[in-house]
Amino acid sequence: IPNKDIITFDPNSVKKRFVLLFTIVGCLSLLGFGVYNLYIGQTVLGYGEIACCVIGLLNILIVYKFKKVSLGINVILVIMFLLLLYLLVSGGIESTGVFWFFTFPALAFFLNDRDKGLIWIMLLVISAGLIGVLSYLNYLTISITFIELRQLLLSFLVVSLIIYFYEDTNEKAENLIRKQNEEVAIAVNDLGDEIAIRTASE
Repeated sequence: IPNKDIITFDPNSVKKRFVLLFTIVGCLSLLGFGVYNLYIGQTVLGYGEIACCVIGLLNILIVYKFKKVSLGINVILVIMFLLLLYLLVSGGIESTGVFWFFTFPALAFFLNDRDKGLIWIMLLVISAGLIGVLSYLNYLTISITFIELRQLLLSFLVVSLIIYFYEDTNEKAENLIRKQNEEVAIAVNDLGDEIAIRTASE
C-alpha cells in the first residue's frame, strides 16, 4: 500500500553534500597556497592556511561522524571569514588576496539559508569596513588603498545581493515543490487506502 512518506526531501543531506564539496575544494586550495606561501617566505600565512586545511579535514568528521551539520557549516564560514580579513591586511600573494572575497557570498548563502547568509555577509562588510577606517586613520596598514577597499566592498555587496535574490527565488520554488510532493504523497496514500478497503470488501 502506498505510503505518504514515499516522497521525501531532506535539506540536511543536501547541506552535508555541500559541506563535503566545499571542504574538499577548500582544503586542496589551502594546502596548495599554504605550501606556496611557505616557499616564497610568507610563513604566517602559509602555516595558517595549512592549519585551516587540517581543521577542514576534521570538520568532515564533525559533519559525517557526529552529524553536526550546523556546526560544520559555521566552522567553514569562520575559517573563511578570518582568512579574508587576514588577506585584506596582508595582501596575500602579490596583493591579490582580496579577490577571494567574492567566494564568500556563495559559501554564506549555499551553506545557510538566505537570512543567515545575509548576516554573515554584513558581518564581513562591517569588519572589513572597520579595518579600512583604522587604515584611513593610520592605525593599521593594509594591502589596498581606502578607495580600492570602498570599491571592493561595493562590488562585494552587489554580488551578494544577486546571490541573495537568486536564493530567495530558489527557496520559494523549493518550498512549492515540497508542498506539491506532500500533496501528491497524501493523495497516493488515500488512493491506496481506498483500494485496500475495496479489496477487503470483495
